[in-house]
Amino acid sequence: MNLPAIAGPLVKLQSVKGGLLADAQLFEPVPFKSALANGCTHVLVLRTRPDGINCMPRPSKVEAGMMRNFFADMPDIADYLIQMKHKEVYCEDVLRLNQATKFPPNKLSSVPQLLAIAPKEGIEEIGRLEKVCT
Repeated sequence: MNLPAIAGPLVKLQSVKGGLLADAQLFEPVPFKSALANGCTHVLVLRTRPDGINCMPRPSKVEAGMMRNFFADMPDIADYLIQMKHKEVYCEDVLRLNQATKFPPNKLSSVPQLLAIAPKEGIEEIGRLEKVCT
């Protein structure tokens, strides 16, 4: 998803419900909402990015041009990416998770329990193949 032009041409797949499929990072970067929608009552989210980072970096003009070119057949997706809507969803998710972690519902409540664990501020983002010992 981060380097679509390098990965080759887009592959259009139709889902069972008839909509186009896309990388989950675009529409649900932290997939806790799917867990809640599927009836989970307790969700633990292990974040790889600390609080305090810029989660809304703007694409450069070159990146925006590449997105428009690569997604020429899907201008709505290009606009969504260029307008950073996926990053906006990520930021909103982090705020919601932080709020739920800081102020958990009463144990007798029927509200799902959400707990997010993130690296401490100032620690770099954890890569996919890193092992962090503290």
